[in-house]
Amino acid sequence: MRDHEFHATVAALDNSTTLVSVCGDVDMATSPTLRRLLAAIETSRDRGVADGHIVIDLSRVILLDASGISVLMEAARTADRTGHALVLRDPSPSCVRVLEITRLVSVFRIDAAAPAERTLQLMSA
Repeated sequence: MRDHEFHATVAALDNSTTLVSVCGDVDMATSPTLRRLLAAIETSRDRGVADGHIVIDLSRVILLDASGISVLMEAARTADRTGHALVLRDPSPSCVRVLEITRLVSVFRIDAAAPAERTLQLMSA
């Protein structure tokens, strides 16, 4: 796999938390895939298959463009509307820079420490 090739995986951290690990570029070409993935998780919650929170691990994201930000904003709005937490875990330096430039750092719950246990503690606080 090339460094910039997009890839996303989904795993359950526990009964109430879904981890989405994202790698590569999140741009106009790949953001629809991430949008569909996050929508499928939300649909699963609506049907009672999945519950709780979503943690999006951005530690291996190389590029995050406006379309990727749009997907994250949409996911945050959906989580807020449904009463679930959405946490961006360990965003890469390039992601942090984009969030800072766009002044969106304060919009998201960000856990820069990375360990899953810390993220779970943050969500239960």
